Amino acid sequence: MKAIVTIILSLLFVSPVYAKTKKVRSQNTYAKSINVDQQMDQLGSNEEIIKKARALQPNNTMSIVQKRQVDRTNRFEIGASYGFIGNDDSYIESRNVGAMLEFHVTPRWSLGLRYNDYQNGLTSEGQKLYDIAKQNQQAGLGYQAPAIDYPLRSYMAMLSWYPIYGKVSWFESAVSQFDFYLTAGAGQMALYSGNTTTYTGGIGMGVWVNSFLTTRLEARYQNYQDRVASTDRNVDSFVLQFGIGFML
Repeated sequence: MKAIVTIILSLLFVSPVYAKTKKVRSQNTYAKSINVDQQMDQLGSNEEIIKKARALQPNNTMSIVQKRQVDRTNRFEIGASYGFIGNDDSYIESRNVGAMLEFHVTPRWSLGLRYNDYQNGLTSEGQKLYDIAKQNQQAGLGYQAPAIDYPLRSYMAMLSWYPIYGKVSWFESAVSQFDFYLTAGAGQMALYSGNTTTYTGGIGMGVWVNSFLTTRLEARYQNYQDRVASTDRNVDSFVLQFGIGFML
């Protein structure tokens, strides 16, 4: 009987102590969870986290596009170009060598002058017809060579807008800036048959290698009128032109 009373008393006293101990442990666990959150908050801002990530992986590089690397405001650009011309004349193929002068009012806008000198030749179809005409002439037969007209040189004023730009890394050794731009212009073209007005418009990409060296690639539509057999006709041309220049 005495042993039973002892067990009951023990249970009465031990249970509150156990419950209190369990409550204290729960509070401690909750306190620890709060401390963990506080520790997470102490990691810092995003920038600090990025710095810590870089320290853990020093071989990885991170970069962002900020302002334009090459300042083109109120600067002149001079250059030379070489281009291929495709038109709807199946008898003539042309290429041009040119010079350019560009004034960058701001990094987004520029005014330019273009001069192009054209070299012309017969296409395979045109050469075939001329060979036939020459053979008929030598044989004393009637002949008729195809009527052609071709460009000799052109002068144009241009306006360019640079809405999109970025940066490119060359094998992680150098970084260059590039711009995609729209360009349009008008001017005079000297043809074999005389002078005419020409219009052009297209897109391009300029790569500013450094503060002085530049490169350009342009794809443009160009229109003018030539004269074939005393008849004026519209000529729609496609111009693909590559240029290299220097900033002053």
